[in-house]
Amino acid sequence: RERTRKLYTDDWTLGDEEIEGKRTFQLDEKIECDRYNLSNFSGLFREMNGAEFNLGYLQKHGLSIPLLFRDKSGLGLRVPSSNFSVNDVRTCV
Repeated sequence: RERTRKLYTDDWTLGDEEIEGKRTFQLDEKIECDRYNLSNFSGLFREMNGAEFNLGYLQKHGLSIPLLFRDKSGLGLRVPSSNFSVNDVRTCV
């Protein structure tokens, strides 16, 4: 069975004005709008800090609702530097 090689393009480098189906709304307005305020969605997710999330929590509660971590410390995550880009990911893969 012959495999076809994946062809990668640089479409990700296009600006908003060059993308077909350009966004017709202001993202900042949506983020600040009361309609999307997290307090309107209480009960649909649980807000936690990283130190609260452990094996004991999972055994007791499972993952029955989405979790929101405002403070990620304590989760053991390693996050790349702020200048890490999509192109860096492509180079690594």
